Amino acid sequence: MTQRYFAEGKCGLSIRNSSNYHVLMRNADARTNLTVANSMQLKPEITKAIEVNKEKLYPYIFIDRTNKARVNNLQIFTDIFTKYLEVIIGRMKYYLITEADFVSSYKIIGDNIADANKTPQLHCESQATSAESSSDSESSQSTDSRRSSASESDSDRIKSRTKSRKSKSGKVFKYKQRRQREQEIARVIRRHYKNSKLFSKDS
Repeated sequence: MTQRYFAEGKCGLSIRNSSNYHVLMRNADARTNLTVANSMQLKPEITKAIEVNKEKLYPYIFIDRTNKARVNNLQIFTDIFTKYLEVIIGRMKYYLITEADFVSSYKIIGDNIADANKTPQLHCESQATSAESSSDSESSQSTDSRRSSASESDSDRIKSRTKSRKSKSGKVFKYKQRRQREQEIARVIRRHYKNSKLFSKDS
């Protein structure tokens, strides 16, 4: 870690060229980070990262210079500690999730196009609600006028219980889905920091 990225000396250039991971903090001299961007040929990405970080209290830019990151075009990160990693690709900010998390929520229907998966659990419950509603309607028509008010009251209670079950099951489904996403993101972060140990050793 250094206050001067381009510090002079016989070892300065060797250290910069041999490091796979770089972290740029907010610098009093704004030209320093832009000079790093030019030297790495990542000016569009780092310029966008600086713009994204303007609203953050403690901004930083994490640069991954490994060959794998270069091939996947995942080199500039503005947040590596939250649930979803923030990555800059070109001049746009993206949130990085795992393939398993994506497939569990979306279905690929074409190049760069995906559609949200339907939830069979909620779909079945909606069909059950419709069936109960139609059944209640038919039974209310067959009853005489003296018992119509009681049938309507029973129908309202059945609909209320159905909506309550649907709400509870929906919350359980959302909790399981959120828990699964958190576990997937945690595994990604652990793999990422396992490789990041090289950076701490070099420092």
